[in-house]
Amino acid sequence: MKFTECDLLVNEKNITSLDIFKNIEEDKFPYEDTEYIVNCEVIDQNIFWLYARFGKTNPYSNEIINRDTRETGENPKQKNQIELNKQLFCAYVMKDNILYISDFRKQNFLSSYLKQRFNQEFLIKKYFIEPKEFTDTITSIGKISFTSKQNIFTGDIFTEIEDTLGYGSTECFTFEAKINKASIFDSVKCLNLLENLKRRRDNQQIEKMICIGKNDEGVESIFNLDNYLKKIDLNLEQDENGRYDSQKIKNAFLQKIYSLEK
Repeated sequence: MKFTECDLLVNEKNITSLDIFKNIEEDKFPYEDTEYIVNCEVIDQNIFWLYARFGKTNPYSNEIINRDTRETGENPKQKNQIELNKQLFCAYVMKDNILYISDFRKQNFLSSYLKQRFNQEFLIKKYFIEPKEFTDTITSIGKISFTSKQNIFTGDIFTEIEDTLGYGSTECFTFEAKINKASIFDSVKCLNLLENLKRRRDNQQIEKMICIGKNDEGVESIFNLDNYLKKIDLNLEQDENGRYDSQKIKNAFLQKIYSLEK
């Protein structure tokens, strides 16, 4: 199981206290023809953990087949009886301002649930570290920024800046470009630019590189090389029913997070 890194904002700001997640209890939450049972908890005043089981009414069939006897028969499950055969795991680590989610396709459910449950406006933005994956997702760019510090790898960049602006010796500079909404998006040029910046990041020429883009629906995604080494990948097997042990997932995730902090 792999957790996707995201940015979680409340009322367009970073979360500074987990006190906003009050009166946590088990919830039954319907969303877009799907029924969810949600459990939350706060761990060490630093991690907000959410586990959801969910399932849909449809597709449904009146007929079933017995795998062993190969005989067909009537489905004993009524249409209004929903199997909670899917799982979602999420964790917000406040110290790092990172939301980890096991299935990013559930971001709309998650933000809707958090809004209704905790009476705040929540916004989720996905992180990307691969240029092609990012440019395939977006249709416009809103901002690009990066920082560079003077070292043996960055001489050319600093020379260009100093010569252009007429400044003397520079120790550090930050570049930020905000793009006009009317600008035409060229995915090929954007991909070439991000790949070039990624190479410069790998060569220690720049740091803190962020690019913010949107898709046709206005949902923001973030290309963020600062999270290059923070992927959470858990090597756990499902049981005979194709489900994960939720406690084992939580314990393995916490072990990963605590090991990253050392």
